[in-house]
Amino acid sequence: DALTYRGTRDGLGQNADSRPEGFAGIRGEPGTRSDVNEAAWLVETETATVAEVDSAVKFELGLPMGCFELLDQIGIDVAVDLIRYTEQAIGAGYEPCPTLVEKVSNEAYGQKSGEGFYHYDDGGKVEVPADAGTDEIASRLVAVAVNEAAKLVVNDVSPLDNIDEAVILGAGFSDGLTGLAAELWW
Repeated sequence: DALTYRGTRDGLGQNADSRPEGFAGIRGEPGTRSDVNEAAWLVETETATVAEVDSAVKFELGLPMGCFELLDQIGIDVAVDLIRYTEQAIGAGYEPCPTLVEKVSNEAYGQKSGEGFYHYDDGGKVEVPADAGTDEIASRLVAVAVNEAAKLVVNDVSPLDNIDEAVILGAGFSDGLTGLAAELWW
C-alpha cells in the first residue's frame, strides 16, 4: 500500500513530526527545488537553449519529454504557482526563474494558450532535436535532484534506498538516482 497515493499520504502523515520543515510532501505541502525551474535558469543565464535542455532530458537522460515540453503541458502558470508556494514555505533559493514569470505575465501558459516555450499552431506536436543536448546540461539537472535527495537523507527524512525506489518507479530510471548519478559522473 505504501506505493499507492493513499499509502504514501498515510505514511507521510504518520511520520510528519520527523520531517524537517519544508519537506516535499503531497497535496498542499512544500516540494523540493524543481528541475523545471532549474532548466529555466539554464535558459535565463544563457547557459543553454530550450532545445538543448529538452534534448538533454529526452535523449541523454531518457525521459519521455523535456522540461519545457512538460512545463507547456502542465501549464507554466501552474508551475510558477507551485514554485512560489515552495519559495514561501522553504525560503530563498526556491524562487521562480524570471523566464517563467515573464511567460505567465505574457499569458504564454503553454499548450492551453497555444504558446509557451513552443508554439502549438499545428496540433501540439513538439519536435525536439536528438543531438542538441549535452552531458553537462543533463548533469546539472541531475545535480539538483541529487542535492535535494541529500537533504532528505541528511535530515533523516528518507533513506537513500527509498529515494532510489521512488525514482525507479516514478521516473523509470532502472538504477535510481544514485545509479543515474554514477553513470553520469563516475
